[in-house]
Amino acid sequence: MKLATIGMGTMGEYTTKVLEDHVDKIIVYDPNITTNYNHASSMQEAVANADLVMYWVPTHEVYDVMKRSLGHCKPGALISGQTSRKVPEALAFDKYAKNLEMVSIHTMCDPSKSDASKQRLAVMRHKASDQTY
Repeated sequence: MKLATIGMGTMGEYTTKVLEDHVDKIIVYDPNITTNYNHASSMQEAVANADLVMYWVPTHEVYDVMKRSLGHCKPGALISGQTSRKVPEALAFDKYAKNLEMVSIHTMCDPSKSDASKQRLAVMRHKASDQTY
């Protein structure tokens, strides 16, 4: 499974690190950071062949970021977001996603103090099959 991480701020870095042993490949897009993961030159390149696309961008940017990249996702990809407000994610997904599924998450923790294996995770189904959910 290939994971595309869009945004490597505190939550993006935290969750990508937790997932790295559960995916075959990680590709990251964040124009503001340098990372040890494979870094794409654009969002579109990052999402193009990903099976799972996770958005870790500020809430006020998520709609625009998803607008610019959802159309480049491969059919059948699972989309997820990690913003504190889920409405912008859902609105962008509903308008710009074709042949994709979405299950949004919210990690209820402070990454600087938390052990990921002991934290709660809120999972919100938004247009995903029973099998995907």
